Amino acid sequence: MLIGKQLCHFRLESRLLKLQGRTVILIGLLLVVPLTAILTAVPAHAGGPTLVCPPGPPYLGICIVIGQPDFTTLTAGQPSSPTAIGNPTAVAFDSKGDLWAVDTSNNRVLEYKPPFLTGEAASLVIGQTSLTGTGDSSPSGGLFGPTGLAFDPSGNLWVVDSGNNRVLEFKSPFSNGESASLVIGQPTFGGYIGTTTEGGLNSPSYLAFDPSGNLWVTDQGNNRVLEFTSPFSTGQKASVVIGHANFTAFAPSSTTTAKSLFEPVGIAFDSKGNLWVVDSGDHRILEYSAPFSIGDSAASMVIGQSSFTTASSSTGLNAYAIAFDSSGNLWVSDGISGVTEYLAPLSTGETGSQVEGPKTVTGSGTPPGDKLLDPQGLAFDAANNLWVTDHDHGRVVVYGSDVVLTTSSSSSSSTTASGGGGGVPEYPYQLASATIFTLLLVASYLLVRHRSAPRGPVTHEPPMSA
Repeated sequence: MLIGKQLCHFRLESRLLKLQGRTVILIGLLLVVPLTAILTAVPAHAGGPTLVCPPGPPYLGICIVIGQPDFTTLTAGQPSSPTAIGNPTAVAFDSKGDLWAVDTSNNRVLEYKPPFLTGEAASLVIGQTSLTGTGDSSPSGGLFGPTGLAFDPSGNLWVVDSGNNRVLEFKSPFSNGESASLVIGQPTFGGYIGTTTEGGLNSPSYLAFDPSGNLWVTDQGNNRVLEFTSPFSTGQKASVVIGHANFTAFAPSSTTTAKSLFEPVGIAFDSKGNLWVVDSGDHRILEYSAPFSIGDSAASMVIGQSSFTTASSSTGLNAYAIAFDSSGNLWVSDGISGVTEYLAPLSTGETGSQVEGPKTVTGSGTPPGDKLLDPQGLAFDAANNLWVTDHDHGRVVVYGSDVVLTTSSSSSSSTTASGGGGGVPEYPYQLASATIFTLLLVASYLLVRHRSAPRGPVTHEPPMSA
């Protein structure tokens, strides 16, 4: 009787374990199948939004337009309003992912909050007291012809106030009509005259921060680039000059060399800490390898020309700004050819590999919504989507990251930033996640099978006689 009870209990336990095993498998399938489908069908971009572009031409990958109500309205120089941008020259993203744009013709800087939408209204304005204002003339709060902007490692906003020959810092958190906290390029907030000194600026254009948090400014009117070392203070003197042998020289060189600059504008640092400068007057882009020194910094690479001593306008660049994508490729805004990509590893005389939205337009009567007219500022968001200021169309446009990663031959057909769905996941972490869940399911099943298997032979004995 005891053996029979044990056998019955064992069979009951085995059935329960099998039932648990089926339950585990069912739950696993309910989790794995939809999760795997989601991971393979919608490749997410860590740290930024996934944008879905309009299907097919004519927009060539443009996903969103800010500053205009739609893709085909191209009116530049609009007056101040929350939804309009007169003539944008630069864009940047803060640490929260908010978009900031310089509206130079309306003497202001605008903030836009995600999720971004076509025709979106700005949420905040710097340089004016309101989103409809144009006349703030206060020494510490007003802007006159701003051109560039950047954020320092602490999240503070820096703006090139070019018409006033200065750079201003605005402290975070920001508010409408906020006053600047310090000024560089002038001894006080009341100064505005351009000078050629250690601490002066003359029509500065763009700015950038190096990996150590030092500020670099392209001083276009003085044909030089200046470094200002952190911590910063009002009226601070520069520590390094590139383009001249000293801080008092300003005239462009009579010959083009690896040390000369002629009206520099765009500026950026690559992932290695090397400095890149748009030498607009010489129709080229120069790389300078760290460390830098006063007057002795010669360029280590040139893009747009075949050598350091040529400055051809017919074969060179007409560039404004530069930016690097997450793969280290260099992107250039060119007033003639649009936006061009140069693939890493970069080399002297390299030819651009892709053009987005060229200036040349065809057809009459139909607004060229997919074209760019005098593109200037560039920036990549955390998802590697490319944002461009379309200066003479009065708008900021964004190209999805899949367009950024294609070549010119396929850019017109690759118009979704979310990528293709189904099949093998497009990103390694998605494949790894699906594999791990599948392995866990198999392991759970095998464990249940192991526990439910008999641990030895079952002996059937005849029942005992009474």
